[in-house]
Amino acid sequence: MLRIAHVTSFFDPEYYGSHEYFLSLELQRLGNDITVITSDLHSLWGGALGLRGKFKCGCHDYDGLRVYRIRSLGRISITPIAHGVLAVLRRGGYDVILTHELFHFFSFCSAAAAKNLRKPLLLFLHDYSGGRRPVYKLLFKLNYITLGTFVLQQADRVVALSDAAAAFAQQLGKTPAVVDIIPTGVDLNLFRGCANRTSNKEEKVILFVGRLTKEKGVFFLLSVFRDIVDAARNVRLLIVGTGPEELSARRICTDLHIDDKVYFLGRVNNKSMPTVYEKADMLVLPTLTSEPFGNVLLEAMASGIPVIGSAIGGMRDIIVDGENGFKFVPGNAAQLKTRMLTLLRNENLRMNMGWKARSWVEKRFSWRIVGSRVDTIIKAMC
Repeated sequence: MLRIAHVTSFFDPEYYGSHEYFLSLELQRLGNDITVITSDLHSLWGGALGLRGKFKCGCHDYDGLRVYRIRSLGRISITPIAHGVLAVLRRGGYDVILTHELFHFFSFCSAAAAKNLRKPLLLFLHDYSGGRRPVYKLLFKLNYITLGTFVLQQADRVVALSDAAAAFAQQLGKTPAVVDIIPTGVDLNLFRGCANRTSNKEEKVILFVGRLTKEKGVFFLLSVFRDIVDAARNVRLLIVGTGPEELSARRICTDLHIDDKVYFLGRVNNKSMPTVYEKADMLVLPTLTSEPFGNVLLEAMASGIPVIGSAIGGMRDIIVDGENGFKFVPGNAAQLKTRMLTLLRNENLRMNMGWKARSWVEKRFSWRIVGSRVDTIIKAMC
């Protein structure tokens, strides 16, 4: 049995951090002794955006996992800093350390502990660009110079969640021999709407899930949806998520006279998402810039829903065009409109794509498969 320290800046599986949660559960199921070491803060991303308050510090149980939360002193840009991370890692007697991303303070502490204790370090790379906005790209460069270079040097192996993330690691100097591509998994027990899905309801539902920003393509989607309403009137759009551009998005709906067709559902926790997917006939993710992976794509596909996504980043790895969904050129309104109308007007195609989507994730993205591959790497490192 290996003692594993799983270090992550944030751990809030209800809204953010499902990858760390399910990976820890699976590694524990495989016989390892797991401790999740994290901060007491909520993330500024994903469904956790805007959540207030802090978690209780200290060691506690979360669904059978040992979680140790360290009091934060604040943030460097978007990532928490905390006193005592190194001390916790030193006294834990761990055989191996797992950590996430290059630019987090917790990753830097993990790398420092691995070097000091002469323990192997496994680094997970989710992102590959430093963000979508120029300010975040600049912050990433600064963080990489001050923290990330050391983290990358100390990492004995790198697990990239997509081809794009693997290429990014190699661009930064890691040799292909130590970079493995293992995508995130999906909870097939929670998202299992395929078996009971029917598509004979009169009104069709298009679903968007994501942060409400221009880069995520929500404004672009609303403009295309205006044309969809004209071509297929009995349709509505559900928008799940929060973000800085929500008020602007609502104003656009009013200006385009589609406010009676667009429903803003706000923040929805992970366990409630299956009921949202059950209502949808398709998921559309029209990201305009970068997209590290797109976990909601896997959730929708596991729920038996065809997906339409920008041919960008990790989404290129997930969507098999014309089989389990459609890809389109980012920002190409005519192409997106055609894809959406094709699915809206063809019930058999929607159903077939949904079944193929479920089958696709079952064979490639179950946590049993993902956890087993990571466990094999960890044992090879030790």
